[in-house]
Amino acid sequence: MHLLGKFLGLFIGFGATQDSIGAVAGLLIGALFDAHFARVEKPYRKRGAWQTEFSYLVTVLHAKFAKMDGQVTADEVRLFQNVVAVSKEDLPAVRAVYNQFRRSSDGFEHVAVRLSEMLAFDPSSKNHVVETLCYVMYGTGQGADLYQKAFIQAVARIFSIADADLQKLMDGVRLQFEVGGASTAGASSGQSEGAYNDAPWLDHSKAFKVLGLKGTATYEEMRKAYKKLIREHHPDKVRGAGGTDQDVEQAEDRLSDINEAYAVLCQYYDR
Repeated sequence: MHLLGKFLGLFIGFGATQDSIGAVAGLLIGALFDAHFARVEKPYRKRGAWQTEFSYLVTVLHAKFAKMDGQVTADEVRLFQNVVAVSKEDLPAVRAVYNQFRRSSDGFEHVAVRLSEMLAFDPSSKNHVVETLCYVMYGTGQGADLYQKAFIQAVARIFSIADADLQKLMDGVRLQFEVGGASTAGASSGQSEGAYNDAPWLDHSKAFKVLGLKGTATYEEMRKAYKKLIREHHPDKVRGAGGTDQDVEQAEDRLSDINEAYAVLCQYYDR
């Protein structure tokens, strides 16, 4: 319980008026100060709850960002996992949240506003969130994609990041990829060691099953199966064949599973 505001209010109020009315008025003003201070401090005292909400919002933001250019790809899933630190215990929840919100990019502004509120006194963390988006954009070779750039610019404006500072962030990430590739960029963007490499969303044995393969399949066989399944289950193909909205939604879910499996197996074959 905070008492500093009440004590100072009581002291100043009585000192200014030399009567009980001033003391009571000062006490009330001090109580309001204490209430405000407690409200601001609360998220920091309950760091666990704060961190949970922050991680949730960053996952939602990335899912919507991946959808911004039309289709969530395996590379976008893989790069998101590379740049975000997720414990093994949290993997199922993060995967579920990502898959739920990757259906549409609509509403990302509300997510960014809440993140901006949470990071109101931490501009460096705001910059880091924007850097992770740039990491996914440049890592997938979509640096020229106007939709994803517009998404990043909108988030930066909500975060009160100046245009010149945003350009420096984007140029920095782009240069990291040009010079050192994804591993260097991932480290500079705050990649957690093992966020993806040690804890993939799917076990590789399950990933093989998703692609209809045995565990002895070669890399080329895996890629061939992946491309075949992408063609068969692409939502645009289902829509063009007269599929219902439910059919298209099911195709999107299936495509998401295929992309996740492919991302996991690409990492598996790189070992």
